[in-house]
Amino acid sequence: ARSASPTGSTNWPGPEACQPPDCRNWGLLLLAEMIPGGFGRPDLHTPQNIAMAARLGAEVGADAIKTAYTGSAETFREVTQACYCPVLIQGGARKGCDAEVLSTVRDAVRAGGAGAAVGRNLWQHADPAGFATALSAAIHDGASIGEAPGTSGCVRPATGGDGEDRRG
Repeated sequence: ARSASPTGSTNWPGPEACQPPDCRNWGLLLLAEMIPGGFGRPDLHTPQNIAMAARLGAEVGADAIKTAYTGSAETFREVTQACYCPVLIQGGARKGCDAEVLSTVRDAVRAGGAGAAVGRNLWQHADPAGFATALSAAIHDGASIGEAPGTSGCVRPATGGDGEDRRG
């Protein structure tokens, strides 16, 4: 579907896609996943491009933005300062240990992020409920790996959904 305005046009993925006015009519929030160039163009995932993509998502009506972490709290702060709606980081590829996920989430929140949308690092965890508790502590309390309940450092294997080891 295409909607035009004097300032430009917005392309949403197909006529059946949820558009911002539809979400509001249904009482739903719109979370826009804004990845510059898509997942196949990591060369475009610069802090400046991520900040611009996040802002564009807010400008077209998203209530919150899900995007890539820029790699440091300093550069992610550029993203959160450029966007006037909540910014969450995506969980990304499966990490090899709890500490890596939790420190990234904690750093993003310290840089002004609103939290994280974590999938495989939670669902494929040996203890999903315990790790969800640890994520909550990292987001809401700024807990580190040693302080967060339900974490075990880097002892869990980095495996895919099929159980195959994916480490180096």
